[in-house]
Amino acid sequence: DVSRRQRLTARYSFSRFRGLAKQEDPSVAPSSTPHHSGSLAYTYTFDPNFFLELSGGAIHGRTTSYSASARLERRMRGFRVAAGYQRQLSVFGGIRLGGGGLDAAPGFATGLLPSSLSEAVTLTFRGNIGNRVGIEGGGMGARTRSGDSSPELKSLAGHLRLDFKLTERLIAFSTVGIYRQNVTVLLNAPLERTRYLGGVEILLSKPRVREDSPRNTSEETGGNP
Repeated sequence: DVSRRQRLTARYSFSRFRGLAKQEDPSVAPSSTPHHSGSLAYTYTFDPNFFLELSGGAIHGRTTSYSASARLERRMRGFRVAAGYQRQLSVFGGIRLGGGGLDAAPGFATGLLPSSLSEAVTLTFRGNIGNRVGIEGGGMGARTRSGDSSPELKSLAGHLRLDFKLTERLIAFSTVGIYRQNVTVLLNAPLERTRYLGGVEILLSKPRVREDSPRNTSEETGGNP
């Protein structure tokens, strides 16, 4: 910890991949080039109900890419709202649309390229309306680029859940979720999904900490409250 309000975290990883099966075509064999990944994360707590997280790093193999993320969270009167942005490696960037196989470019186990990046913006909220009604929701917009001539993958997802507390251990709930994507990597066609769900949730034990309680930085850092 830099101070009571500030925390700095550094991470480094080294990766080398080897295929389990022999590839007849050497162009699609896994890259033997080692990959180095490093990142630095900074957290600043303005007060127990308001904090900011920033992180950035780099991944180096045959090519070099950078990753970054930011998150801002605020808690007020039983509500929690958070917004964030992230840029990271995409696990689907190594697949060519309509190709029926993996990208021949050097990558992680022929499926993940250092230049295959995904960017996403997120917004989430959760809280209580009165003593019996709870609400939770969130949304995300993302785009994925594979670093070659393949088109960008753009997606939008969101969900909303309403809870009604019947008793201390019995909760009725309903949820709705949507997902939209401009094209799928396997079918080369747009994707649209909407889901509805309702039911009853039974709590077998009470939570140790209330969900709307303020952020306790001492638990994460090991310091005194």
